[in-house]
Amino acid sequence: MENKILIFTTSAKKRSDAIRIEKLLDKKYNICSFSLDLDDWEKILRIECNNASESEIISLLKTINISAAVLNH
Repeated sequence: MENKILIFTTSAKKRSDAIRIEKLLDKKYNICSFSLDLDDWEKILRIECNNASESEIISLLKTINISAAVLNH
């Protein structure tokens, strides 16, 4: 199965948010790569995976009070 790259804007604010997101994603999905750019004003979350959809990720992040939206590029 081919990996896909999912890119979101988020409401994450600090390093602890990034750690919570990573732990949550690791539990649920086979994530190949993960990054959260806290220096960018849109707090860009980039996920490389092969078994998650954009809507699943958005719903999952809501469970830890992080809002996310697909970045239109």
